[in-house]
Amino acid sequence: MMNEVVSANDFATASFEGAVDVADLVMRNKYLETELTELRNTLGRLQEDEPSLEGSTSGSGPLFIRSFARGTV
Repeated sequence: MMNEVVSANDFATASFEGAVDVADLVMRNKYLETELTELRNTLGRLQEDEPSLEGSTSGSGPLFIRSFARGTV
């Protein structure tokens, strides 16, 4: 196995690129959390406007919708 010598510049470049990747993932996660919150809020408003979703017992759809709106899915 060869020992590879990495220059300080290469190491710094790789570290910076890794930090950029992490920052990108954090920003995407924050965006997705915001979108999910908005969807749950919209779903909650729709449930208030459509009481038949609350009272329905047919299938698993309404239960899933209520669970999603509460954030338990």
